Amino acid sequence: MPKLLRLCLLPVLAAAQGGRPIPLDNDRVHVVDALDRPHARGAMHEHKVNRVMVYLDRCDIRIVEASGAVEQQHWKPNEVAWSPARGPHTSENIDDTACRIIEIELKPAPGAKPVPAGPLDPVVVDPKHYTVLFDNQQVRVLRAHYAAHETGATHEHTRDRVTVALTDSEMKVTTPDGQSQVRRFKPGDTGWGGTAKHQEYNAGDGPFEIIAVELKTR
Repeated sequence: MPKLLRLCLLPVLAAAQGGRPIPLDNDRVHVVDALDRPHARGAMHEHKVNRVMVYLDRCDIRIVEASGAVEQQHWKPNEVAWSPARGPHTSENIDDTACRIIEIELKPAPGAKPVPAGPLDPVVVDPKHYTVLFDNQQVRVLRAHYAAHETGATHEHTRDRVTVALTDSEMKVTTPDGQSQVRRFKPGDTGWGGTAKHQEYNAGDGPFEIIAVELKTR
């Protein structure tokens, strides 16, 4: 399985699923903040759409297909993976500690047209801070990493995207008209972003790291 930022976070939804909040649900994505308890095996289920998985903790998972086939998965903290749709199976966290995963389900978007990255693509103008984790027909997944008090280049986000913070930190964002705002993040904070042009400065004393799942069509 292949391994795998708008920083304006919208308020999270207040709805709950299984006692945990649903960070985001719109016509493009459904995001689940999952906490797999130690040695808890879930019921047989299936995933009808593709997903992007952000593993916030170490996760050792045993997948058992309806056919009886077994798959072992081993993920490190802050790893990101592409998870294609799959048929009926059960999933069990085989660790002695809980495993938190942000699961981004990609809803069908019939009639959507491709959206190019644009000339101020952060990967192009600021490769020191932005890297591509993986890129396929549906999504491009970026990781942004700033050391303490680093400033990035002015760049533009042209695609809709889901952001998932990996660190407890804060970021100062300045737009071309000179307006700025400091935004604070905790690991697992999830947001939805659209078109934006700005420069970023890590206002914290520690590293700032965030994942951006860009939707390649609109």
